[in-house]
Amino acid sequence: MRHPMRHLVPLCLAPGVAGLASACGDRRDEGTMDSAPVADRPMDAAGPADPAMSGEVAGAPQALDEGAALGVLAAINTAEVEAGQLALRRNVEGPVREYAERMVAEHGRNNEQIQAWSPDTAAPDAQVQAEKGRAELSRLEVLEGAEFARAYVEAMVTGHEDALRALDERLIPAAQRPEVRQHLETTRGHVAAHLEAAR
Repeated sequence: MRHPMRHLVPLCLAPGVAGLASACGDRRDEGTMDSAPVADRPMDAAGPADPAMSGEVAGAPQALDEGAALGVLAAINTAEVEAGQLALRRNVEGPVREYAERMVAEHGRNNEQIQAWSPDTAAPDAQVQAEKGRAELSRLEVLEGAEFARAYVEAMVTGHEDALRALDERLIPAAQRPEVRQHLETTRGHVAAHLEAAR
């Protein structure tokens, strides 16, 4: 999917797109992006810090607890599902459609999987992440055709970069239970695979 999408949406790396991030489920089906290996090194944290990802709420650093970290992941998943559903309603075609279908399925599955660990979706960081997703969805909703497809892919690139940074710096370190840590580490590998596919 990498090369066809590059031809379909040549500006997919444009900066400045806020918001959507993705994480996918734990299931590894042959032929899906889920089967990609976990990336060996963390994302480079260079660049402007995002308050939702850096732990700064009202100017004061805060460590996430496990429930809040899962709440942030739930917000990421929800935004990804909603953006993918919007892309499908906009009748995107080819590799972009395949990508949107995969995001809806995998993020929906990831959200189902984390429910057993009681994500705190009311936590401040989770609320900030959810608002970012809503803002990005609102921005995409006014676009149509090739302009929409280009903006959707740009949002996927930026969102995946943000999600990798959040997983490395905040979400994985907040895990207390081994099974939660394992899920977040597996999710990180899936997010890295999604980023590569979107590029």
